[in-house]
Amino acid sequence: MSKNHENNEDEEILFEPGAISSDRDENSEEEFEFEDDGSTDKDKIKKLKAELKDSQKKAMENMDGWQRALADYANLKKDSAEQVKELKGYVLESFIEELFPVLDSFDMAMKNKKTWESVNENWRKGIESIYASLTGILSNNQVQAVGEVGEKWNLDLHVPVEEVETDDEKKDGTVSEIVQKGYKGVRGIIRPAKVKIYKFS
Repeated sequence: MSKNHENNEDEEILFEPGAISSDRDENSEEEFEFEDDGSTDKDKIKKLKAELKDSQKKAMENMDGWQRALADYANLKKDSAEQVKELKGYVLESFIEELFPVLDSFDMAMKNKKTWESVNENWRKGIESIYASLTGILSNNQVQAVGEVGEKWNLDLHVPVEEVETDDEKKDGTVSEIVQKGYKGVRGIIRPAKVKIYKFS
């Protein structure tokens, strides 16, 4: 037998089925073995259903928490907007109160119609234009004067400073004269009007 032939036989022996270690085969089988806990399909389904139910419960709890958080945020946003609006109202009223002496001066100057119309026309119209601009600013900020002659006396709108006797019963308890204008804004009365009230006698 030649040397080459001997080598070929050796090579064939190396790759014979029995030549691979049995330890490796056992290890390979162990890698693909699954632990059997003895559970039946019914038990597994029951377990999956329980897990699903638990997951749904947690999902609902998370959803409820999210909805509550969203509602709390919406309420906070609403409360903040109302607080800002309220603060603006306070600031505006404080500003308006600073203007009361100026407004009262205009009213006093123009109260006596005969005397007012006797002054220089150009000067009078200039003052009236300034007054109109001022009251326009008040109107744009939802502030308006209160108190008119002939209206029924109202504790919220009027402060009576004098009673004027009358023999006309229909006038009893009505405003006979505006001594000082009142003003109201978006939050209500800023200053009530000072008035004279008719009293039937």
